[in-house]
Amino acid sequence: MSHSPFLTALYADVQSRLPLWTTQYVKPVSDGAFAVSSTWTDDSGAQLQRLFIAVEASDTNNISEAVLTEWIALVEAWQTAHKEDEVSCFVGFVDLAGTVSYYRCETAVAGVLRSKPDDHLTCR
Repeated sequence: MSHSPFLTALYADVQSRLPLWTTQYVKPVSDGAFAVSSTWTDDSGAQLQRLFIAVEASDTNNISEAVLTEWIALVEAWQTAHKEDEVSCFVGFVDLAGTVSYYRCETAVAGVLRSKPDDHLTCR
């Protein structure tokens, strides 16, 4: 299966930064976009999960409500399938050169957007 150059660059970057982790393409929402996940299993069998959402970097730095809604759906689906204390989510902005800038998502507020329009999925 062929993925966008931005998702492919994100995958390669995650794999190079976490070489001992299992990195793969995932689709947390059946009709949604692909993302990248990376998993570490320690000696006790406990797993640490990371979800990376690829974003094409632009010079406008504007994120549409539709894109934000898609991110929230990805994060919520990922959290539903995994224990909350084992999961971290990141948005990876990928530029045309394939350079990735990571921002960790504060996923505890992922579902808030639907109930309070002033709240957002916060990424740092």
